[in-house]
Amino acid sequence: MTLSHIISSITTQFLPALHYKYVFKNFKQSDLYRSYNPSVVPDYLQGRPKETILHCLHRQGANNKFVREDIVHVHMENFEVKGKKGSYTVNFGDQSHDPHCTCRDWLTFHLPCKHFFAIFHHFPDWNWEKLPKHYLMPPYLSADSEAIAEYISGTQKSSAEHSINLEDTLQDHPESNYSEIPRKVRYNSFMLSDCFEDGGKVS
Repeated sequence: MTLSHIISSITTQFLPALHYKYVFKNFKQSDLYRSYNPSVVPDYLQGRPKETILHCLHRQGANNKFVREDIVHVHMENFEVKGKKGSYTVNFGDQSHDPHCTCRDWLTFHLPCKHFFAIFHHFPDWNWEKLPKHYLMPPYLSADSEAIAEYISGTQKSSAEHSINLEDTLQDHPESNYSEIPRKVRYNSFMLSDCFEDGGKVS
């Protein structure tokens, strides 16, 4: 295989396939594909990556270890949370700085830890919405809205093209009728593999 063939395969097959997989995975994270039970998953976690939802639910469940007296609102966006092994500094960040906590969990995952959720619980005014928007935008916390729009647009275009082709077929073969049209839907390998991984369905 020549270098030009390799480059052609990468640009016409490999990269488009990866791009489609990225687009479809983002669509799967959206509320348009699936929503979770609101009694289990709060609104602010709906439509977010599954791994992020599980991470947050686990930390949210651990906030019952803290009482109101364990938390001190030091100043503005700064809090001190007392734990079994010492106190931790929690900062909600601002438009120029990311939020952070001095605990190991935050340093490892850079996602809201149990100390943040303890504050959410005992200080209702300091909730998820207080986190800076720039922090909530990356793909590990939010689905890519442009990718979702691209998937929907591509699906609608594909449906329209299929409809046009179907009309042409019926005009070319007047003896055909709708009852004889195959109903089987074909999905490409990326869609099928993703479905089997999550045990879900593509609707």
